[in-house]
Amino acid sequence: MGGMAEYQKSPYISWTKTCTPRKYGGIGLKNLGAWNKACIIKLVWVVALKKDGLWVKWVHERYLKQQGWGDYKSPPDCS
Repeated sequence: MGGMAEYQKSPYISWTKTCTPRKYGGIGLKNLGAWNKACIIKLVWVVALKKDGLWVKWVHERYLKQQGWGDYKSPPDCS
């Protein structure tokens, strides 16, 4: 009729193992920390180098106010 398992819940696995592709023994989930950093870097690149988009122009007018990207100081209460 079946036996008892040694443990009652599934064992934990590391985040590195979770993000490893299935063909290498992992679960195949995206590493959301790395994905988020890549998206942020892409947005910074767009704001810093591409000046022709409407959103980029708005960011420059609203936040940068004729400063360079490296000179921008974010307010302490921003998210």
